[in-house]
Amino acid sequence: MKILIPWAILVLTGLVLNGCSLPIMNMTQSGESKFFADSMDQMIESGDPGSMKRLPKLYPEGEWRPRAEYIIDLAETNAQMSESSTDLLTLHKKMEVQLAQKDKDLAACQLETDHIRQDNEMLEATLVRLKELLIDMEQRSK
Repeated sequence: MKILIPWAILVLTGLVLNGCSLPIMNMTQSGESKFFADSMDQMIESGDPGSMKRLPKLYPEGEWRPRAEYIIDLAETNAQMSESSTDLLTLHKKMEVQLAQKDKDLAACQLETDHIRQDNEMLEATLVRLKELLIDMEQRSK
């Protein structure tokens, strides 16, 4: 009989604990948590946070509202960063095109400067010869 009492207490304690845990194990999701999970799935699949944005309005005092607002903020920040990176990429491409055009303009200017320099040297040489001819003509006329 002394051996049965500890076993009886153990069995009764097990039954009580098991009975208390059944409602926890069979607990179904609340409407808010199901809505959050469904919204999250939709956002992952489509990238659209529209459904998630409705959760704080539907459950303003809900436990999932802060998480939903945080996820919405992250999605909006991500969208802004994506737009900014697209804008920066577009600006970078425009600047590359402008730089390439300036390089072409500089090369054309350098080529024109070289031609002008050659023409100037030829004109200076011609001027020297004309001066020599003028001196020569003046000496002959004397």
